[in-house]
Amino acid sequence: AEYETDKVAELLFESSYKAGQKLVGETRMEEAIRYFDRALALRPSDVTVRDQKRYSSLYLAGTGYWGANWQGAIDTFTALYQLQPDYLDTKQRLFDAHVEFGDYLVSKGQWCKARDQYNGALSYSVNAEVVTKRESTEQQCIQGTLPTATPPPSGVFVGKLLRVEDVGSPSAMM
Repeated sequence: AEYETDKVAELLFESSYKAGQKLVGETRMEEAIRYFDRALALRPSDVTVRDQKRYSSLYLAGTGYWGANWQGAIDTFTALYQLQPDYLDTKQRLFDAHVEFGDYLVSKGQWCKARDQYNGALSYSVNAEVVTKRESTEQQCIQGTLPTATPPPSGVFVGKLLRVEDVGSPSAMM
């Protein structure tokens, strides 16, 4: 226990950090985080290890939302992208999450929100299929927001029409 404690601590720190990095490369984030925690226990102020732990934690959280909460996945991967844009496949995951969320919104008839998701995807990568989806939802969005005209009243009447009101009978007017 007393043998070259500083050197042993340094070797433990380095091996823990490198093991964490290797596990990140294999996308085994939970294990990587444990190794980063071991390294931080030996050197709590190490900014590089703290950052790696943060990135892997965000990545793990984003994959936890995957397929169950698209907005959560997008928010988490966006936070990671802002910190470290080239971290693993973060950019591709953001693109895919926006497309998947857009497709889900289309299935619910929420055209304008779907268009916004496709625009979000296209901000990370240009893809002809997604451009087509965006254009289609844009048209649906515009059609859905066009004002509908009030139908003209039918029948014969004398006087000034102030407003048309449904009184429950097609042959009556108020």
